[in-house]
Amino acid sequence: MSLEKLGRIIVEVVSDPDAAIEAITRFNPDLVLLDWIMPGMDGPALFRKIKQQPQLAALPVVFITAKTMPNELDELIELGAVATISKPFSSTNLPDQLRAIWCDLP
Repeated sequence: MSLEKLGRIIVEVVSDPDAAIEAITRFNPDLVLLDWIMPGMDGPALFRKIKQQPQLAALPVVFITAKTMPNELDELIELGAVATISKPFSSTNLPDQLRAIWCDLP
């Protein structure tokens, strides 16, 4: 994955939205990347579940999504996502994009 190879970022991939809360709690990430469309549960629903957990409520979440309509992206920001990255994206530029987002956080 480019984030690990190019960005020297430690990544934990979870493909099961139902297991995500446990994985996030165990891994204790600085930032979570979510897709909008996932099997079993969409990204906004998982995002809401994450934010309901007191220990995870302040965790920054970035959506990487193929949805590009302004109202769809605005919905994610209104939910509390710190940023959105549209697909397709450059895997070589992704680490720098995430660092820029991370540096802009309060």
